[in-house]
Amino acid sequence: MASGLIYRLLRQYETMSIHRNTLINFVGSGLPILISLLTVPLYLRIIGEARYGVLAIVWLFLGYFGLFDMGVGKATANQIARLCDAPASERQAVFWTGLIVNGVFGIFGGVILWGGGHYFLNSQFGIQASPRIQHEVLAALPWLALGVPIATLSTVFVAALEGRERFSVLNGLQVVGTAMFQTLPLVVAWKLGPELDGLIAAAVGARLATALPLFSACRRHIPLRDTPEFRGSLVTSLFRYGGWITITAVISPILVSLDRVLIGAQIGAQAVAHYTIPYNLVTKFWIFPVSLTRALFPRFSSLNWDESSKLSRHAVLSLAAVMTPLIITAMFMMMPFLTLWVGPQLAEASAPVAEIILIGVWVNSLAHVPFHLLQGQGRPDVVATFHALELMPYVAILWVALDYVGVQGAAWAWVLRVTVDTVLLFFAVGLMGQISRDIWPGLGLLFMALMLLLMIRMGAYGTVDSIPVRVSMGGTVLFLAICWSLQVAPIDLRQSLARILLLRSATAPNNEG
Repeated sequence: MASGLIYRLLRQYETMSIHRNTLINFVGSGLPILISLLTVPLYLRIIGEARYGVLAIVWLFLGYFGLFDMGVGKATANQIARLCDAPASERQAVFWTGLIVNGVFGIFGGVILWGGGHYFLNSQFGIQASPRIQHEVLAALPWLALGVPIATLSTVFVAALEGRERFSVLNGLQVVGTAMFQTLPLVVAWKLGPELDGLIAAAVGARLATALPLFSACRRHIPLRDTPEFRGSLVTSLFRYGGWITITAVISPILVSLDRVLIGAQIGAQAVAHYTIPYNLVTKFWIFPVSLTRALFPRFSSLNWDESSKLSRHAVLSLAAVMTPLIITAMFMMMPFLTLWVGPQLAEASAPVAEIILIGVWVNSLAHVPFHLLQGQGRPDVVATFHALELMPYVAILWVALDYVGVQGAAWAWVLRVTVDTVLLFFAVGLMGQISRDIWPGLGLLFMALMLLLMIRMGAYGTVDSIPVRVSMGGTVLFLAICWSLQVAPIDLRQSLARILLLRSATAPNNEG
């Protein structure tokens, strides 16, 4: 009896800790989103749609060089989480070994970018842009090269703090860093002009300014007390795990950026903005699965498979219950919001794209759980294999869809790809049979919303696109979504929502008497 009580208390503590860390991650991710919402219209106004589209592809290009992390960052987080009760010297050895390896690879990647950046940007990432804009990007190559080792070192800092579950410190520093990354280039554009080389230099400087306090936090929380130690025996285990992460790191940026690259090559930089702005906006909803799975990953790394699987099913149903009403609300409010945010002309081109991508965002949100479960349990090879299998079919489908349907075709191709990826991941962890009956109605409600929005846009049955029409139609689907969410949500999530509602009722002013 005593052992059972102790077990229940430990489980309750673990659940509370996951909830707390998820909330911290959510706040830490939400503040940068607000900053982004404020700065994107300013960027468009100061540097223009064409430069903004090119800048988006430049960041994708730099992000692809993150493959020089070689998966060492994720491997570091996994090993440090497994060493939660080990002596500090063991964690220090993992940290310093991962940091030195990533530093060497980052420098190597920076040299390659500096030397071959001209070829890559013009031949592999070529877009229809003016010679002046292309010259601005090429002038920023030294700064882009510096950004590679900064990024690879920072991944180890972030991974170490995640492995130690120091999410409050990590999120606080990342919020400040993201704010600097968003605002410093904007200040440069406003003061010195819209040239991209100046903006890129300012952004890389902001990344460097963020990396230094991250390292200081690692010194305290790992903690780092002794002389830096490079342990050769750890390199093999880091690369054994990180090698599969590297395959994912090589393929994932292609899967993520290929649509924008092909849009830029076939249609032009302005079309990239029409796709990138809604994509970047609606994928902000990934704040919910990212906040949760970021808190879950250290647990997936330290728990056995059965315990992790039970935790995963709970997490998937919680995400489905939370995400469905939010995504449906966003679908119906997307056109009015974009009109206010970036103007009616850009909203007209971007809103249909956003509504399609939102379906993929919902599907991919659920995939975050089995993705991190496999990686936490030491099976990153499964994730990497799926991504490799998806690449060539996605290229073919994307090419055809973009050629025949345009930007919206690219959005549908992306939705199809993430749906296939999600189904494969659920089958891999054995969750597909357990949750398929629970989550399919949510997907059906999303397609119902999309069909109603298409009717509004086409003016079917005399429908006129207006706020009252969107509120009435959206409100009906939203009511059904909330009813379904309350049914599918795990009991502890329903209890949490009930406590929030009761607290609000208790603190509401009493007007009686």
